[in-house]
Amino acid sequence: MKKFVIAFCILVYSFGNSQEKKTLDFKQNELKLDVTYLIFAGALNATYEHLVNDESGLGVGLVLSSGNEINTTFSLSPYYRFYFGNKPAAGFFFEGFTMLSTFKAEKRTPYGYYYSYETSKVTDFAIGIGLGGKWITRNGILFEINSGVGRNLLNDYSNYTSGYKIVGKFGLSVGYRF
Repeated sequence: MKKFVIAFCILVYSFGNSQEKKTLDFKQNELKLDVTYLIFAGALNATYEHLVNDESGLGVGLVLSSGNEINTTFSLSPYYRFYFGNKPAAGFFFEGFTMLSTFKAEKRTPYGYYYSYETSKVTDFAIGIGLGGKWITRNGILFEINSGVGRNLLNDYSNYTSGYKIVGKFGLSVGYRF
């Protein structure tokens, strides 16, 4: 598994660096804040993206939460995006991502005819895909909507109460390109 993760990271890095070297005529860095996490979950979901060229970008998202409103307490999610819009690095996009996350999970243990339930923190690693759209103004203000689904790979969740094998991403973000 470790070899697969390392190979995946090397592939993403080499693809980003193998692009034709040319001077880009647009700003290449973005900072975004997901307003849905902030409003509905009281959690911080911030993203940084570096635009490799006018059709692709590499980024990382960070989620920090107390775990009271959502199960996830920490998530670090690097991604690669390919854009299909007319403006540089804007419009419809397809995304491949990985996610290292820590979350609260309820485990059930059988005792005869009954079950005992215990909540514990679990850390897992997922790989997934997503899609979305990004719109940007001339002043660099941007709006983004995205969603994605992935699969956790490290733990066996057969004794847990919910489907923790699948992870989801969803966001409505506001940000700035600089």
